[in-house]
Amino acid sequence: RLKAHDIDAPTDSPGKIQRVYSKDGLTVEAAPTKHGAMPSLAYRVSYQGTSFTFTGDYSSKLGNVPTLAKGTDVMIQNRLLEPESKMGSSEPKRVLHSTPREIGMNAQKAKANMLVLSHISRDTVTDLSEEIKIIIDEYDGPIAIANDLVDVYPDGRILKTKMNGDSGASGTSGDGLMFIPQ
Repeated sequence: RLKAHDIDAPTDSPGKIQRVYSKDGLTVEAAPTKHGAMPSLAYRVSYQGTSFTFTGDYSSKLGNVPTLAKGTDVMIQNRLLEPESKMGSSEPKRVLHSTPREIGMNAQKAKANMLVLSHISRDTVTDLSEEIKIIIDEYDGPIAIANDLVDVYPDGRILKTKMNGDSGASGTSGDGLMFIPQ
């Protein structure tokens, strides 16, 4: 049973990386990220020498994600937008999220072994190949795209979901993970 507790997540300063769970070799660390005025967190989960880092929705303003993700096996980047050159720097989505260039820079700085892009903004990303090229300019590791409504299990199974029973959301999930050749 997990016990809930508060985690310090300032929105105006980097704060610190905090260990929020540790038991039987499983550790979970959290770092504050910026998502407008609301506090938000990125998480790193490590177990038996393997780790993944989930960024959550964030802008790169606080700079904590590369530090938290340092040497991670998989960095899961949530929310991909179109390039800043198309959007402008004051667009509300831009203030809340990282640009493709920042995503690539963060993954490279972290030396992440793999970058997985999830929750791609279909309302703004019109040419995914353009965003990927920008990320590749900054990050030299493998990149995969995780489609929505795909369940990935620890044993490596990938199941395509047609409907989410909890939310009622439905749709096709494509091929699960799509790997981008570099």
